[in-house]
Amino acid sequence: MNIQSKTHRMTGDKGNFSVWPLAKRQLTITTIGDDGSIVTSTLTNPTPSQQMLIDGMNSYPLFSARWDAKGKSFDVDLDCGARRWNGPKSKVQVGAALRKCGFSSDQIKIIL
Repeated sequence: MNIQSKTHRMTGDKGNFSVWPLAKRQLTITTIGDDGSIVTSTLTNPTPSQQMLIDGMNSYPLFSARWDAKGKSFDVDLDCGARRWNGPKSKVQVGAALRKCGFSSDQIKIIL
């Protein structure tokens, strides 16, 4: 099953799916000036190693969700398991995450 919002696409099956951003990911550089100011900018000319990191980020979904074996909640991985959304998540919580990714209520009903 594939479902797409304006900003993301979902691949997988009901209860076991991944969400991918449509736009390619970018690296953001944050620096702190001598005066304590914070400046954030998008990396425009990545080095080969930075480009390798960007390519790696683009090859993994934003998050993956799997309905647990007990049928009570979702296990959710962020950034291909680099981070775990702490603890099991309800359909309401996963639905809210899908809504933030631009999916409509009707699309979310199909996904969940």
